Amino acid sequence: MNGITILENFTQLGQIILLICGYVLYWQLVKTNRERKLSPYERMLKFFVIFGLISWGVSYWALVLWA
Repeated sequence: MNGITILENFTQLGQIILLICGYVLYWQLVKTNRERKLSPYERMLKFFVIFGLISWGVSYWALVLWA
C-alpha cells in the first residue's frame, strides 16, 4: 500500500501544479486583454483555461462529497 500512497501524493502535487499554471496563464491573458484586444486563439485559450479550472473544482468537490 505504500506505493499507492506515494502515487496519490504525486497526483495531488501534479494537480496543484496544474492549478497554479492554469491560474497564471489566465492572469497573463487578462493582463494582455487590458493592453490590447485578444486574438481569437487567445480568447479560445482563456475560455478553455477557465472551463478547465471550473470543471476541476466541481469534479474535485463532487468526489470529496461522494467519498
